[in-house]
Amino acid sequence: MIREHAFAKLNLNLHLLPEKTSDGLYPVHFINCQLALCDEIEIKRTTANKVRLHCDDPRLPLDTDNLVMKAAQLLYQGQSGATITVKKRIPITAGLGGGSADAAATIRGLAKLRQIELTNKLLDHLASQLGKDVYYCLRGGLCEVTGSAEVVTPLPYVLPRLWVVAITPEDQKPSTGWMYQNLNPAYLGHQVSSIETLKQAVKHNDIETIIGSVWNDFDLLVSETFDSVSAIKTDLKTHGAVNTVLAGSGLTTVGFFKTKEIAEKAFVALKSKYPSVILTHTL
Repeated sequence: MIREHAFAKLNLNLHLLPEKTSDGLYPVHFINCQLALCDEIEIKRTTANKVRLHCDDPRLPLDTDNLVMKAAQLLYQGQSGATITVKKRIPITAGLGGGSADAAATIRGLAKLRQIELTNKLLDHLASQLGKDVYYCLRGGLCEVTGSAEVVTPLPYVLPRLWVVAITPEDQKPSTGWMYQNLNPAYLGHQVSSIETLKQAVKHNDIETIIGSVWNDFDLLVSETFDSVSAIKTDLKTHGAVNTVLAGSGLTTVGFFKTKEIAEKAFVALKSKYPSVILTHTL
């Protein structure tokens, strides 16, 4: 039995540069980290010459519409079988990269089971078949992400532990494609200088400046489109959050707190109002 943890992804800085590339996408500039929040992937070798997927969340498909199964088939072509069990803790379609993290953890686990060396070339090939966030999730840690999200550069700094409360509203999230189509290019990329501010703050362990520098170019669109997100931001700040940021393209909103104690009090106060409230911290 192989067990892997699939840690949630959080963009501390998410910038989209307004000039689209030839494939119609916006170039990106991110600073990514991981949260202690994670799914668990269990992989067991079987005699059947196929891969079977189980998941404790009935909303998730068990075929190649699930990135775990797609990743398994890419890496496990024609070899002896395996049973993969996914224990979900990361909210789905929430902007926290749960599916991509699960796919990355599946790749790591199957590589251990089959004793496959995961070279950078192989990792990039697999990520190119699975989605942009997988490039980062296969590396993890504190990284700078550029290009079309396929260039992932580890940063030589240690991110101090930041306590956060993450709230996911019950609204149905539009597709990421819809999000990109409805962005106003005039509002993109203006805060990209906060990337360097954030990096220097991490380097010098300046928690106040780190929290003050978080940014997401999707934030304005999502806040204007979903009243629930605006309400969550207000509630988090009312209960002590120093700053808030949208996770990925949403709809989860993350509040940053000065101390664990303040975050715990906010969590207790807000979990009676929202069905999906998570207390966690950065890694």
